[in-house]
Amino acid sequence: MLPPAIDIGCKRGDAMNINRTTLYGLIFAIGLVLGLLGYVGRFYSSAIATILVAGTWIIGYALVNLFFKPEK
Repeated sequence: MLPPAIDIGCKRGDAMNINRTTLYGLIFAIGLVLGLLGYVGRFYSSAIATILVAGTWIIGYALVNLFFKPEK
């Protein structure tokens, strides 16, 4: 026998209804961490860190703009 359904207040399709601003912040944070790992942590060279940061920000912003609808 299955347990009763739990209502958490989400409707069908709400998973893609995230603010672009929140995702921009997430992309920025991921790029920042990659940069800090290269510049401060010396996990890889600073040239690779710069490429990773710029690539993360550019590709991340492009994907957010492509897949998520604009704010109203």
